[in-house]
Amino acid sequence: MIKMKNIKVLTSIAAKNIQRNKSKSRIIILSIMIGTIAGTFISALMTGMYNQKVHDSIYTECAHLQIVSKSYLSDEDINSTFSAQKAESVLKKYQNPGKNAPIQAFSEQTIILSMAQTARGNAGIKLTGIIPEEEKKVSDLYTKIIPGTGSYFSSKTSLPEVVIGDKLAEILRIKNYRITEKNLAEMLHNGLDKDIAAKLNSLKNIRYITKKKLEKAIKAVTGQKVQGKAISLIRKYSIYYGHMAKITFSFTNTAGELSFLSCRVGGIFKTSNTFFDQSEVFIRQQDLLKETGLTANKIHKTKILLNKNLKPDNLKNIQPIEQEIQSSLPKLKVLDIRNTSPDAYSFQLMSLPSTFIILFIIYLVISFGIANTMTMAVMERIKEFGMLRSIGMSKKEIRYMIMAESLILIAIGALIGIFISVIIIIITSHTGINIFGSSSLESFGMNSLIYPSITPELFIIIVIMTGIVGIVTAISPINKVLKIKLTNATKGVLS
Repeated sequence: MIKMKNIKVLTSIAAKNIQRNKSKSRIIILSIMIGTIAGTFISALMTGMYNQKVHDSIYTECAHLQIVSKSYLSDEDINSTFSAQKAESVLKKYQNPGKNAPIQAFSEQTIILSMAQTARGNAGIKLTGIIPEEEKKVSDLYTKIIPGTGSYFSSKTSLPEVVIGDKLAEILRIKNYRITEKNLAEMLHNGLDKDIAAKLNSLKNIRYITKKKLEKAIKAVTGQKVQGKAISLIRKYSIYYGHMAKITFSFTNTAGELSFLSCRVGGIFKTSNTFFDQSEVFIRQQDLLKETGLTANKIHKTKILLNKNLKPDNLKNIQPIEQEIQSSLPKLKVLDIRNTSPDAYSFQLMSLPSTFIILFIIYLVISFGIANTMTMAVMERIKEFGMLRSIGMSKKEIRYMIMAESLILIAIGALIGIFISVIIIIITSHTGINIFGSSSLESFGMNSLIYPSITPELFIIIVIMTGIVGIVTAISPINKVLKIKLTNATKGVLS
């Protein structure tokens, strides 16, 4: 056992040895610093991506909890309804005014499976009847309306108004492409090459119903395949949405008969989830009830948004209120994020393990270089260690001194790395970072603009791993030093 007094002396010697071997000390510090910055930032990026997926799933798509009939889970039939009044009577007990009320708001929905058709396209969708004022309280979808495409149920039209997603608008050919004088000027202002812009003049005011047809026309007039930033600018600024386009929905009503409902597109939304944008269409509940044969008291789903004071984004905090509502409505089924958005729930579970794996791989790779550098630094001082042993320093004290050197170097590198990475994360958490392209992640239901996020668990993992790296990288040089005979060590002989 090393005495406390000796520990202080040995630590002091270790610190001085670090100062003596400045070049090798800098290499080790730099290695661990770069590894820590890379590991911390990548982990923060992954955590931010997972958090955004969970947030978007809850606050845009499915809320914290949902109530449905048990039969609706298996077939989603139009007749699989339940009494809205019965559910309301239970939920209002948890919605008393005040900060401690567990339920913030709830919204009732009527949902039918339908086929959406226009003159140029068709698609299978879910037609959801909502009360817009109530839906705004549980979903921020109304904030996702694309500027210039309309509004969230405030357009004036003789036909029922619907709100559809950007991807569905593309499939139904409501979203087109048209180059005009105005958007060509915007392209030039944002960096489009003047030669390409001049050639695009011949394509002005021609309507292209798909991106492929637009790109084919561009290739024909430019004589080349336009790529990179240029094609991205042309696509972005040439998008044209058909104003108040007409869509006909066909579906089976409660009597089993085929019904048709013609509507006008009042607004087009775009979320981080391409599949949601493709499959969900919203209509006023009263407009949908007229054609389905359903009554206002018969609904398919109730979405529930919980109070933020409960920290409801954590599933553990949701379960008590979920169980209470379920016991009050035994004939119905209360669903949480595990059922309503299993992909978001799986991302939530993956957050910590993925952070651990990323840091483990990075530190494993750099530990080989650090171990080699430490061994070289120690072996150059064999004679010094031989002299220390000859004047009475024990093997345990030698072992502690080398271990202290390794831990001090790695601690310095890790602290600098954490400090720099925290600054980078703070900046990018406000600006966001797009490293995967504008739409590549959206096809997986995630936002392409990622806001990195750090958690206390991340720093705990870093502290543990840097400690392990410090110990492991010191084992090889310690073993080599202690295996050398004392007589040879005092002469500086490596045997």
